[in-house]
Amino acid sequence: MIVDYTPQDYAAQKRLPLDYLESAWGVMGGDWYGTSATAIPWRDAEGNVFRWRLRLADENGRKEERWGCVGPAYEDAEGRGCDFYQGQTSDIPNDRLPPYGCGKVAPDTDYLLLVEGESDVQTLHFLDFPAVGVPGASCFGEYQAEFIREHFPNAELIVCKEPDRGGETLVASVAEHWGGPFEVVKLGKYKDPSEAFVDLGRDEAQTFISVALAQAEPQGTEAEPSTRTDELPPIVSLSEVWGNLPPRAEPIIGNERDGLLRKGHVMLVNAPSKAGKSWLLDELGVCMSSGRPWLGYPCRRLPVLFADFELDRPSFYNRLKTVADAMGGAIDPSMIDTLSLRGHTASTEALTDHIIEEATAYRPSGYYGLLVLDPIYLFGSGDENSAGDMRDMMRQIGRLATTLGCSVALSHHYAKGLSGAKSAIDRASGSGVFARFPDALLDLAPVRVPDDAGIDPDDTVWRLTATLREFRPQRPTTWIFQWPLHMPYPFGDEWAVVGSPEDNRQRGGRTHADAEADKAMGRIVLIDRALARCEEEGATPTPEVVWSYFCELTDEDVRLSTFKSWLRPSRSQYPFSSVRDGTAYVVTRTDGA
Repeated sequence: MIVDYTPQDYAAQKRLPLDYLESAWGVMGGDWYGTSATAIPWRDAEGNVFRWRLRLADENGRKEERWGCVGPAYEDAEGRGCDFYQGQTSDIPNDRLPPYGCGKVAPDTDYLLLVEGESDVQTLHFLDFPAVGVPGASCFGEYQAEFIREHFPNAELIVCKEPDRGGETLVASVAEHWGGPFEVVKLGKYKDPSEAFVDLGRDEAQTFISVALAQAEPQGTEAEPSTRTDELPPIVSLSEVWGNLPPRAEPIIGNERDGLLRKGHVMLVNAPSKAGKSWLLDELGVCMSSGRPWLGYPCRRLPVLFADFELDRPSFYNRLKTVADAMGGAIDPSMIDTLSLRGHTASTEALTDHIIEEATAYRPSGYYGLLVLDPIYLFGSGDENSAGDMRDMMRQIGRLATTLGCSVALSHHYAKGLSGAKSAIDRASGSGVFARFPDALLDLAPVRVPDDAGIDPDDTVWRLTATLREFRPQRPTTWIFQWPLHMPYPFGDEWAVVGSPEDNRQRGGRTHADAEADKAMGRIVLIDRALARCEEEGATPTPEVVWSYFCELTDEDVRLSTFKSWLRPSRSQYPFSSVRDGTAYVVTRTDGA
């Protein structure tokens, strides 16, 4: 059943001003056998109306359309009604209709968006995009192609592909009749430009569609015959580009003089526990969403996607709110999307495929400025000590950056033990790939806080060192983590990193000695347990047997040769020895305990 659908209904549904629709597009009331309709005139390039399309609705609000004429009781914005337009209403078939909106586009436009239907054209012009439309997906043929080439000779054609069979049909029709290359743009989770505009509003819709257009995919070009089985890049002679070097990717954190990260590059934040690595990345997301500085570096205002592997959704949302509130509410929620992967297990490749699929379905490729993977050890399914496994994982991260057109930020943890004696680039746990692959490696090392510093015991102080591939070296800076934010703390610049040679000198070498003594005490306890197990099981306590039991009790990776060295008399901190007992050597305590 067809029901009334007035221009007021149409304007409200499309969120477009009624006076804009009436004055710019000639939309007016119409009549379809006694039912009120919205009448939309189709005009040629000279502005003459040659056909009317009536928009109606069924009882469920679904769209109904008919070709016809306005009724005698209706007038356009200039007072002209049915009698005036009757002679201009023709019987032109749909495949001979010039594109809708062609008279609104400048003849010298350098690109032209092709969409289905009138409302998308009206919306795109309201957003200042040059666009024309066809009444249906199958209505693009030789006539429309020739019309566009004749009236817009310099325009690059971009087809807006809706995520349905109609979208496939439109692209196929253009590929068949256009006779040259064109591009296809998709709008992610939105069916068409009208839907994006209704959901996002004018300013955000303009940004969203502009980003989508920048990522439009070329179509309609024939591939050169090739025997290659991959898509790896070819050789390029430097002479081809030397006179006009391509621009580098723009910095999204920092600037060309003092930069941290470029668009499409990878950054890894490496730190021990209690440093607030995840909080630091949450701060980055909040800062990027609102264009605020992060760690003293200016941030471009860009959309962020968090792929979080640790927290459930409510916890993660509340954490972002905690950070934003601590920053004075400096967050734009519309610029942050989240993907919660806690509790979901899959291979690294499968996780990569899922993130790409979800992100490109929700937003167009190139929409996000930054993807945060937190933490990296839950993203990778291989052995973090295996260079091969970690190379494979980093390739997947590179695929994420390339496919989504964004930068990627990761968090990782320190290796066990005192890392202060190592350089910042060598402190990450696992394979050295963690240090070599990222374009920016940010290391947070704990600082030795003097007893009289007057710092709250709950606060911690950290030395930030940036190892950068693309930018000039930056001086290390000092930060205090006052939950939930990291704040600059230049007063601590003179304090040493815990475990560093400077720290050991200042403390008279006690740090290393104390640590070694603590380790020795723990090992003695475990060796005693290993000997007790030998006695319980009736096993001869040879060095090899005791070592094997010891290894089952410890997290340390201790070689047999190292274990045997503890049994030498010169290692007085270990009260054990290996003595001959008949035909075998056995481990005994030397202090009688």
